[in-house]
Amino acid sequence: MPELPNTTESCRRLRLVVLVRRMVSATLGGLILASLLLVSSALGQANAGYSSKRLERPRGTINQPFDAPILLGAYGQIGGGFKFDQGQPGFGALILFRPGRAANFFSFLYDWNASLVLQADYQKVSPDCRILSGDLIIRHYLQDMRDPATEVSPFVGVGFGGSEVTLPPGAGRPHDQYWSWLLELGQEWNYRVKYLLFVKGQFRHYSFGGYNYSTWSLQAGAGLPLPW
Repeated sequence: MPELPNTTESCRRLRLVVLVRRMVSATLGGLILASLLLVSSALGQANAGYSSKRLERPRGTINQPFDAPILLGAYGQIGGGFKFDQGQPGFGALILFRPGRAANFFSFLYDWNASLVLQADYQKVSPDCRILSGDLIIRHYLQDMRDPATEVSPFVGVGFGGSEVTLPPGAGRPHDQYWSWLLELGQEWNYRVKYLLFVKGQFRHYSFGGYNYSTWSLQAGAGLPLPW
């Protein structure tokens, strides 16, 4: 007659396996919870004193202006090319979408406290040579510009664009066209939400065909809200 299995011993082993699994699950759950608490605590310390605007306003969607007008600005500048003349004049125009408006294009810009800037830039680098550029810039503020009460904020920005260099008559070709990228550092003054004054320094890197057309400029300008 075959020997019957020891059911008591099997039950003990089964209970031990179940207990071990529960302990492992509890340990992993505890580690995950502790990690989340640590991350939450770190973020809380990093954002101490900051109240998330997302708790006060809906996320950026079309027709949600967040009381932030679209600003149309113009500026004058002085600068030059690193391998060309210095102290040359220039000018430009821009459309500025503050963080609440910029979220209609890219939602993360509101979280980053960043504006979206469309810029047209004209810079002479010598009496008979100039660079014309169209740029897309992401501008991050060091103060909370999502809050209409904020009147002054430094900013840093990075962008890219398409540039055309008009060359002097003896260059053998009328112009060069290529991509360029830029860095900016400046400050905005925001009056009554709607009126803008700004100053900034800008560096543009533009290298094409073995030639370096990189430029620098100092700008000062103003902006008004679009009428629509």
